[in-house]
Amino acid sequence: MNSNCRLYAGGETHPRMQRRRNEDYFAIVAELGLLLVADGIGGRPAGDVAAKLAVDTVCDALANSETTWPNKGCAHPDEVCGRLRDAIALANRRVREQRQRHAHLEGMGTTLAAAMMVAGRLWIAHIGDSRAYLVRAGQITRLTSDHSVAEDALLRARLKPEVLAQLNPTVLTRGVGLSESVTPDVRCDEVRPGDAVLLATDGLTAVVGDTEIASVLDEYHDIGAAVSTLVDRANTRGGPDNITVVVGRWAP
Repeated sequence: MNSNCRLYAGGETHPRMQRRRNEDYFAIVAELGLLLVADGIGGRPAGDVAAKLAVDTVCDALANSETTWPNKGCAHPDEVCGRLRDAIALANRRVREQRQRHAHLEGMGTTLAAAMMVAGRLWIAHIGDSRAYLVRAGQITRLTSDHSVAEDALLRARLKPEVLAQLNPTVLTRGVGLSESVTPDVRCDEVRPGDAVLLATDGLTAVVGDTEIASVLDEYHDIGAAVSTLVDRANTRGGPDNITVVVGRWAP
């Protein structure tokens, strides 16, 4: 896609119907073409702290890189991939440092999903089960696989089927802050004018299906209306978890 295309984006987060505390966090950095969502891992303390720290760290790391990054078409794919991985690794270190310094933060962790336009290409980096989708002409493509027992290819290649059968399929296998090192998945995709990318936490994706997400984005071309509609639908279905939706569209 032409690198002169502009990102138009919006997002919304909601604590869910059954809970006041919101452990999700998101950011939109239009000048970098960067979208991020994070979901503090349930059952662990201070998920909201971990989510905000991870998102802010990645934003700062990418914004404060050398002036050649990102630049109009000069960034090599290996460089882009490396910088995204490095930013998430830095977020992981900072979350773990805070865990060690403050007893009330011990054990905190978060998912993280990022979408970034570099030289006319869409880059997706993620760890955990927050998802990224590409919607084109009413058709939706999921760009991420959950890092859970059910879907994590690295884990499933390592363990025998009989061992996997004894594990809870929804348990996360990767996340920011959970281990000393992180292995995010990174991919690059073509984007066309009119395409939309959606990042969401599982508060949306657990109750609103992929086809319905595509239908809403196709019906509501206003980003704010599309985002609010998706959040409302998740809440209408009980709002089982914090809900965060970020949508970006690219146009000349």
